[in-house]
Amino acid sequence: GTVGGSAPVTATSLAAALTPTLETPDKTAAGFTVQIKNYDASYTWAGTATSGLITIRGNGLVTVTGVAAGTSSTATITTTKVGVVDGSVTVGTTANGFLYVSYAASVTISRYIGSGGDITIPGSIGNKPVTSIGDGAFYGCIVLTAVTIPTSVTSIGSSAFAYCTRLTVVTIPASVTSIGDRAFSGCYGL
Repeated sequence: GTVGGSAPVTATSLAAALTPTLETPDKTAAGFTVQIKNYDASYTWAGTATSGLITIRGNGLVTVTGVAAGTSSTATITTTKVGVVDGSVTVGTTANGFLYVSYAASVTISRYIGSGGDITIPGSIGNKPVTSIGDGAFYGCIVLTAVTIPTSVTSIGSSAFAYCTRLTVVTIPASVTSIGDRAFSGCYGL
């Protein structure tokens, strides 16, 4: 026969992930740039893009280049460090001009670079609901005339539509429970 035995096991859990947090993306001639707010050089940073090439500079500036006009690109930025859980966030553009940041369970529209007119903000991107319109996302977008916001959206950021001077119609669903300061400031057509 055999005799039962036991031994103590000791383990240390991994530290929490450093999930990248991002500034608002900016359009460039052939892609976009975005600054990582919580950049920490002690982590290894990497990125992939569905279209174009991605670079991450030592100051946390992410640049996606080589994106053909009228196409979309999605960049995923990840962090790794020994003893720490990996973290990631996705930033991208849609073919119709919405720049966005995708988190674990939701998407924020961070900027609009489309052709304007009457637009409908998408209710989801990449199978995740669009739940917020970020601060200044449409700021000064004089080509907008009408905006329909989907029922998935619960918040509209500060100055989100400020100085969209040709905007005459905005459809805001009852799902929106928070509207930031000056969200529609300078929208003289409303």
